[in-house]
Amino acid sequence: MYEIDMGTPMKKIFNEIGGGYKEPVKAFQIGGPLGGVVPLSEIDNLNLDFQEFSAKGFMLGHASVVSIPKSFPMVEYIHHLFEFSAEESCGKCFPGRLGSYRGKEMFDQVLKKTAKIPLKLLNDLLVTMQKGCLCTLCGAIPTPVGNILKYFMDEIKSDTVS
Repeated sequence: MYEIDMGTPMKKIFNEIGGGYKEPVKAFQIGGPLGGVVPLSEIDNLNLDFQEFSAKGFMLGHASVVSIPKSFPMVEYIHHLFEFSAEESCGKCFPGRLGSYRGKEMFDQVLKKTAKIPLKLLNDLLVTMQKGCLCTLCGAIPTPVGNILKYFMDEIKSDTVS
């Protein structure tokens, strides 16, 4: 565990303080399961700062870091996010309770190769969850999922339909 001053460049945190990477990574989820998924390409231009993260569409949260290896499929990562949300949801509102399970079901089918992701439906689901959820958990899951859709669409496009 490290305590790092706000404003420190993320590149310095990973390369100098953290000692680099043991294997190639493509992204980081910073800020826990509700935090943003930051592609490696954005790390050079990002400092440890709440406003800077927010301005770029990420969420710093408590600033914990999970490295996502190049070999790990982003479709599977999105599945994990929806699975976590479905299991940990408070269940008080329909968008959180049903939206989390519906997202998980969509990605269950993709992983089993029985269906593709309907992007319009997924985007509608994310907007509904972001605007309509009562708890922060389900209302924030659209942030990392949206980051993945924005930065890793080339990787997941074979699993989607327009």
